[in-house]
Amino acid sequence: MKKIFIFFILNLPFLFSFSQLPFGYDKYLEELKNKNPTLYNFEKRLKDIQKEIQRLIKDYQEGKVSKGDLKDKLKPLIKEEIEIIDNPEYRVEQRLEGILRTLPSQKTKSTPPIKIEISPEK
Repeated sequence: MKKIFIFFILNLPFLFSFSQLPFGYDKYLEELKNKNPTLYNFEKRLKDIQKEIQRLIKDYQEGKVSKGDLKDKLKPLIKEEIEIIDNPEYRVEQRLEGILRTLPSQKTKSTPPIKIEISPEK
């Protein structure tokens, strides 16, 4: 499973461009900046790494960088990307953010809280 994940990470620049992200991604990052600075820092760095990888690949495709130089420049970026993705703090923050986004807003009165009553065993 980890090999597949690493393969995906290594080929991510060929499959995905941050310029193709939905317009809402930058808004999401801005919300994170205020709401969850820790996750924001991780996500922002991952985005910056991907932009740098894309720039390097473009330079290689245009003949500005040799294949050897490209590899030398990609290795530390990909290593940092994998370190962030494997960081337990990042994963916890990511999951918590996902959970919080799915919970109904506390400000909304239209959704009453769920009450669960447990009767004592007989």
